[in-house]
Amino acid sequence: MSECGGKPDGTACGNPADSACDRADTCQAGMCVQNIAAANTACGDASTSECDRADTCDGAGTCQTNYVAAATACGDATESDCDHADTCDGAGACQPNHVAAATACGDGSTGECDLADTCDGAGACQPNYIAAATACGDSTATECNLADTCNGAGA
Repeated sequence: MSECGGKPDGTACGNPADSACDRADTCQAGMCVQNIAAANTACGDASTSECDRADTCDGAGTCQTNYVAAATACGDATESDCDHADTCDGAGACQPNHVAAATACGDGSTGECDLADTCDGAGACQPNYIAAATACGDSTATECNLADTCNGAGA
């Protein structure tokens, strides 16, 4: 005879654990049955974002997170030499994809007062001008012609 013999339906039996996806076992038609929530039943954290969907039951009694796959597009889709489109990290967050600092970008030409442009590591391409008053060009100084120096703005 089962533990539910003669007991009304809904009487507690078996596993008393109770969660959103696995309710306590109960008697049904004389048998002790599990009360597992169907797959995709809402549970846990109901908040959603571009990279994290609401939690749902897996159909086997466990509440699961529903993170969007890594590399899925999210956030800012803008592309540049130093900033690629944002993507999900596979753990629920949308991440920027900035190019490493010192990576070449923009104007690759160089001169005595203007080095090649590079990424700053935070998504922007920056010019690399030589500091103002740095000697360049003709170093000859006369009464009417001073030695050449960089102006701090690339010339």
